[in-house]
Amino acid sequence: MAHPIHLHGYTFHVLKVAYPSYEPGNGTVSKINPDILYSADFSSQQWRDSSWHDDSVPGLNLFDPPLKDTITIPKQGYVVIRFRADNPGFWFMHCHLEVHTQLGMGLVLQVGEPEDLPPVPIGFPLCGLINGKASHQRSSYSNAIHLHIFSNQFHLTLPSLNIKYF
Repeated sequence: MAHPIHLHGYTFHVLKVAYPSYEPGNGTVSKINPDILYSADFSSQQWRDSSWHDDSVPGLNLFDPPLKDTITIPKQGYVVIRFRADNPGFWFMHCHLEVHTQLGMGLVLQVGEPEDLPPVPIGFPLCGLINGKASHQRSSYSNAIHLHIFSNQFHLTLPSLNIKYF
């Protein structure tokens, strides 16, 4: 199944979309993409050619890549995206098929440090509990937001960017 992946807070350049081989006539996958080496249960993957990293992946469109905020990742294929991480915050990246998001197909990117974020406006409505007690006061990002990775389905190469993911 293909997955429409959406990134909040950014637009990104699509440098490459790679597909598996399809059966003529019925469109079923006949052969997985040869660029990817999958584990036996498809729970993890890596580049078949270990020399591919950063801009070493062949076939990247570095001249005029389209700008998107959602991209469909083909079944047994892959997508290479690039964006400048210059918008501090906690940004959700997830599958736009709601049931997949509910099952954990998403992650949160922390761009920058909490002190890089603008202060929460006075009177800004807060949801629920912060540090175990109800709060309608001004809060800091460091105690109001926590970073989680919900699955291992996203593999990002983000060289020389101030992004943390745990």
